[in-house]
Amino acid sequence: ITLPDAQDFIGCVERMRGIEPDVRKWLSRGPDFRVVVDFTGGTKCMSAALALAARRWPCLCSYVGGTERNKGGVGVVVDGKESVYHMQNPWDALGYQTAEESIALFNKRDYQATIDIVAAGLPNVESPKMKSELNSLKLLAEGYLSWDLFDHAKAEQKLKQVEKNINNLCQLAGDRQQDLKLLIEKHLDFLRKFGSPEWGRHTVVDLCANAQRCADRGRYDDGVARIYRAIEAIAQLRLRDHHNIDTTKTPLDRVPDPLHSKWKSRVRDGLLRLSLQDDYQLLESLGDELAQRFRDLSLSGEKSLLETRNQSFLAH
Repeated sequence: ITLPDAQDFIGCVERMRGIEPDVRKWLSRGPDFRVVVDFTGGTKCMSAALALAARRWPCLCSYVGGTERNKGGVGVVVDGKESVYHMQNPWDALGYQTAEESIALFNKRDYQATIDIVAAGLPNVESPKMKSELNSLKLLAEGYLSWDLFDHAKAEQKLKQVEKNINNLCQLAGDRQQDLKLLIEKHLDFLRKFGSPEWGRHTVVDLCANAQRCADRGRYDDGVARIYRAIEAIAQLRLRDHHNIDTTKTPLDRVPDPLHSKWKSRVRDGLLRLSLQDDYQLLESLGDELAQRFRDLSLSGEKSLLETRNQSFLAH
C-alpha cells in the first residue's frame, strides 16, 4: 500500500489497519503461512503506525539493526555490519492482548468467552508472571461461570483458590485489587450458605441475581425462567416456614375448602404435588397476605405474565 503522507501518524495507522483482512486471509491458508512485520524502514510515524496496527496480528516482528553505525554511532548501520532480529509479537509474548480482551469480556459477565480467550492466548505468553496472572483470571471466570450454572460448590472451590493467590491478579486488577479482594470474600460468604441442603431466602436472592445477569447479557428468556422459579420458591418457602406445608408432598387434609374438594381427584398415594399457581391459591385459602400481593401484581389467572411465559417457545 502507498501512504499519501508519511508524516501523518493517524493517517498511517488508518491505512495500515486496512490491510488486516489480507493478513487474516493469508494466515487462514494454514500453518505454513506466516506474517512478518518489519518496522525497520520508513519514517518514525510509519514504523510506529505499523507496530500499532500489527498489535492484534499473529505475527513475527522483524528489525534490521547492526553492530556499528556511522555518525558517531547515531547514524545508519555500516554496510556489512547489519543484523536481523526476529521476535514474537510482544503484545502476545507479554500477554497484553489476551489480558485486554479477556478483561473486557469478564466485565461483560461473559465468563465462558473469558475462559476461551485466556486458554487460546496462554501458549503465546512467555512471561511466567503474566502466565500466573492470566491463569488466575481464568480461574476467577471459571468460578463465576460455575455460579451462573448453579454449581455453588464448584464456584466456592474456584473462588477459594483465587482468594488464596489474590496477589496474582495485582497487575490485571490495578488499583481495584483491594475492591476485588473484598468482593471475593463477600461472595464466598454467600456461597457458603449453599453448603447446607436446607434452602431458604438466599436461594431466592441467588435466582433473582442470576436472572439480572442473564438480562444484562440480553438472555431474557433465560432470565424469565429464573424469575419464574424464584416466584415459585417464594411461595414454597412461605408455605414451609409459616404453614409447615411441603408442596412436593402435601396431604389433602392440610388443604382448606373449597380447594380440598377441587383437588381431591389429583391425590396420588394420599399426597398432592402443587404447581406455582397452586401454591398461591393455597396461600390465599390459608389467609396469607402474600397471596394478595401475588394477585395485586397481576400474576394470577389465565391472562397473567406467568401464563404468557408458560405459552412461550422455551417453556412449552
